[in-house]
Amino acid sequence: MGLEKTIVRNMSRIEARKLGLALMIGCCIVILTYFVSMSETTVDQQLSVAYRVGTAEVVEGKISLEKPERLRKGGHGNTAEEKVHHSNFSAISHMTAKEEKRESKKPKDEEILPPKREDERSQTMKPKVVEPICDFSNPRTEFCEMTGDVRIHGKSSSVVFVSPHQRSNEWKIVPYVRKQMGNVEKVSVRTASSPQGVPECTINRSVPAIVFALGGFTGNYYHDFTDVLLPLFLTARQFDGEVQFLITNIQVWWLHKYDPIMKRLTRYEFVDLDDSNQVLCHPYVMVGLRFHNDLTIQPARAPNGYSMIDFTAFLRSAYSLKKAHAISLREHPDRKPRLLLVARNGTRRFTNVPEIVQMAEGLNYEVVRADADFGDVAGFASVVNSCDVIMGVHGAGLTNLVFLPMNAVLIQIVPCCELEGMATHTFGFPSMAAGLNYLEYNISVEESTLLELYTREHPVFTDPQSLHKQGWFKMGKLYLVKQNEMAKGFRNLNRRAKPQNYGVGLVAVFILVALTYVSRTRTTSMRFSLGGFVKPEKKPICDTSNRKSDICEADGDVRIMGKDTRMVFVAGGGGGGESWTIKPYARKWDAGSGARVREVTLKLVDGYARDRRCSVNHTVPAMVFAIGGWTGNYFHDFVDVLVPLFETAYHFGGEVQFLIANLNRPWMDKYQLFFKKLSRYEIIEYDHDDAIRCFKHVTLGLRCTSAEDFQMEPSKSPHGYTMFDFAKFARGAFSLERDYPSRMGEETDKKPRLMVITRATTRRFMNVEEIVRMAEEVGYEVVVAEGDSDVSKFSRIVNSCDVLMGVHGSALTNMVFLPTNAVVIQVVPWGNLGWIAGHYFRDPSNQMRLNYLEYSISEEETTLTELYPREHAVFKDPMSLHPQNADWDTFSRIFLKEQNVKLDVRRFRPYLERALGILRQRQGD
Repeated sequence: MGLEKTIVRNMSRIEARKLGLALMIGCCIVILTYFVSMSETTVDQQLSVAYRVGTAEVVEGKISLEKPERLRKGGHGNTAEEKVHHSNFSAISHMTAKEEKRESKKPKDEEILPPKREDERSQTMKPKVVEPICDFSNPRTEFCEMTGDVRIHGKSSSVVFVSPHQRSNEWKIVPYVRKQMGNVEKVSVRTASSPQGVPECTINRSVPAIVFALGGFTGNYYHDFTDVLLPLFLTARQFDGEVQFLITNIQVWWLHKYDPIMKRLTRYEFVDLDDSNQVLCHPYVMVGLRFHNDLTIQPARAPNGYSMIDFTAFLRSAYSLKKAHAISLREHPDRKPRLLLVARNGTRRFTNVPEIVQMAEGLNYEVVRADADFGDVAGFASVVNSCDVIMGVHGAGLTNLVFLPMNAVLIQIVPCCELEGMATHTFGFPSMAAGLNYLEYNISVEESTLLELYTREHPVFTDPQSLHKQGWFKMGKLYLVKQNEMAKGFRNLNRRAKPQNYGVGLVAVFILVALTYVSRTRTTSMRFSLGGFVKPEKKPICDTSNRKSDICEADGDVRIMGKDTRMVFVAGGGGGGESWTIKPYARKWDAGSGARVREVTLKLVDGYARDRRCSVNHTVPAMVFAIGGWTGNYFHDFVDVLVPLFETAYHFGGEVQFLIANLNRPWMDKYQLFFKKLSRYEIIEYDHDDAIRCFKHVTLGLRCTSAEDFQMEPSKSPHGYTMFDFAKFARGAFSLERDYPSRMGEETDKKPRLMVITRATTRRFMNVEEIVRMAEEVGYEVVVAEGDSDVSKFSRIVNSCDVLMGVHGSALTNMVFLPTNAVVIQVVPWGNLGWIAGHYFRDPSNQMRLNYLEYSISEEETTLTELYPREHAVFKDPMSLHPQNADWDTFSRIFLKEQNVKLDVRRFRPYLERALGILRQRQGD
């Protein structure tokens, strides 16, 4: 109670007539609730939430990172397998068909449902041995990467890749992530089939090289991070310092400014490429930098699955910042959270700083006022990291959010008028992806000094979009250069408005604080208005917007009746009547899988009958979900159950009760170690449970943060979980010994282990012995194995290996047991199946921080040549036989069932050699 009394006493000092300031108080108090409701041990697991608060109107503010989902319908099919596969492929090719509701058989264990095709997906896999890989598809950046004999001549801005049997090509690359910039010199990248006429190497290096520029907007603090430092981290961090930077448009002062960051990314001296007359030769060269979006990383496309959380942790380490987590007022009620007020000297500055400081101190903050010091990055980073909240007007100074501790809060003050979209894109989404909580305050017209320059009837206020359309420079000069915040607005409001209206605002704020102290809620939206505060209803929160899964969460009096297939939430107070019915299985769009999953209804009631009182009261949370659907298929065991279950349950630390529908005891025995790691309690078979079980918190369904199979999106996860976290958990669940591959060279007789996964029926290797001999010649110890139903035993074999290779199929799911930085080689069957294969295993392997190589067989390596003439569409036009042009049955029969692989060991050998090179390169990561 001490903290509540302090706030009440201090709030009494504030004049009740200042509406704008009252709502600012609201923002600050909301922030306090984050710290009060989070313990030190769980603060890094809390939901990153965003709110928008405005003074002119009621704004309900959870900012969602979810992309709009397209409507998808299932497809036709005559058999169970055809039904499932075709339905899934319809989602890929955006075709629609009528759904057929019928009972379906499970697919065979080796079959995987096809994914949505995304031709625009950026490729993040390592380059093949022979050809350079150049990507010009990104509207912001372009890059080429090469492995082999690569020669760089600085003064001529040329990179030559020498490779036999290579056609001559040339590309012009702007090695800066704003490729339209005219002040960045292009670098020529060309190929040569012979070293004749190519300059001889004058310096040979054994480490990779990255060529990039420091031109463009570098020097602007925000662009330093979004245009160089973040893309450079994304590109170079995977090498763990064993990489050299070759820089054009070099600016020595800039390198000194960010010296701690640069030294963490490379252990080698920078090369001023513009002033170098040497011919530098490196075994691997990348020209240009990877880029996803402004101040944002998309883990699915990033090497090693890096995320914004990884980037901010890297920065805290580079600058030796001490504070990893924000304050917890629950653990330390006597401490004050630190609020950093970022001032600006020029435009968009606060003109009533003393008033803001007084208000914040009245709310029990320790206030730190500082101008963003863009010269002394290390010093200002230390100040930022010591704080729990950072508040400032939209501008480059908010870039310092990257130094905040986890679960801290960013308040962005958005200038007038209609700039919230730009502001949220620039700092809102990045802050949430970095594991911070985000609040957005949109100022009213009265709070802007533009009122001193323009009348209220001017288009500046009445039609801002008409001025936005006149271009960035016009809009920027008007709204970003001329505008300051919070001066005239408060004075005018104090003269015109009725005092009691602002008192209502303060009372509403107090009610909000009182609610948060009484109980910790999961409210995801709050409303502020001139008429006061609207108390959020206490009812279950259900999200049915996700394409893959529905999920409901309820806090309070929740009663579960298994045999009745019902859950009841007793609300009281006249509520009731609402209900939600879902299938708690993470593949809701698939009619075939849903036919095997029971529905569960969650109903909101006002009171409940005496004969339905609790027979068992539980003190831990509950999770209700199903393991029907396609469980039994190894790939779908992970994709539809184990990965979503980890995302939903892991943060409970074992203190959670599982109630499982469609329970299959042999299946549970197969994965018992996995389940025991997630819950310390005996599993309850939901379908046959007679008891009325009562819980204070229940989750119905499983969470899927990614719309893609076998992937996660940390920015959408309440706890920032990644596939890398899942892989570590899986190794821990099965007590696997190795976290990293073998260190070659430490023991003279130690060879890297290669696992060749064979298949019993379709898509099997026809020349396993020949493959083994070749691999042993390359220098591997070879293990040949077929997938085993004893997961514990087989996971140990997989974990003992450094390289895993196999033909596309569910057995490659075992990559989750590989040590970090191991190598996965997927052999892709004939038929233009690269996009399917990549979707299932390339992107997940990158997220698990594995190295991925992909080998597509030629028509000489497929046994389809024994079944079809060379003039057949199978060889001449495989795409004509894909489901969007033919039907699933034909596609599946030809390319997935009739086909086996006779590997050309000479053609495949460079891939095993490349894998060896990766293992040597990654030693010590």
